[in-house]
Amino acid sequence: MKRFPEITLNQFQLAVLLDEEERHFYNVVIDNYVYCCHCRGVAIEGIDVEEIYLTDLNDIRVVGRCRKCGGGGSPTA
Repeated sequence: MKRFPEITLNQFQLAVLLDEEERHFYNVVIDNYVYCCHCRGVAIEGIDVEEIYLTDLNDIRVVGRCRKCGGGGSPTA
């Protein structure tokens, strides 16, 4: 089955896509539940989001840097 490429989103597009409750959940996940492979655990200070993608399954995938060590991170959920 052919998979469609991910769509790059900017912060404005993300704000339009998510309602208030979803935006709150997104912020909680980014601030508390992202794994940092350099710290070898949850990025306790959160991450700075660099790129946001909408996947072919309508999930949001983010790429960013750990605020504590500066290493790359990805959401655990």
